[in-house]
Amino acid sequence: MIFGFQWHYGRSFSDTRLEDVCPCKKEACGLVSVEGVNSDCLEHPMGRMKTIRQAHMTEDCPGHK
Repeated sequence: MIFGFQWHYGRSFSDTRLEDVCPCKKEACGLVSVEGVNSDCLEHPMGRMKTIRQAHMTEDCPGHK
């Protein structure tokens, strides 16, 4: 959890092209959650993550609507 909330986040501005090719588990929206991060990924682990370019809270996930 980040700041007490569960987020889905991505490294691309408007699509999931980086998430599509990384080894992390994807959520219904195509983004990654903290629980889905694979330690082999170069984009999403907290120690290697650069910038988050899109995010939403789990409860607001467009993939579940």
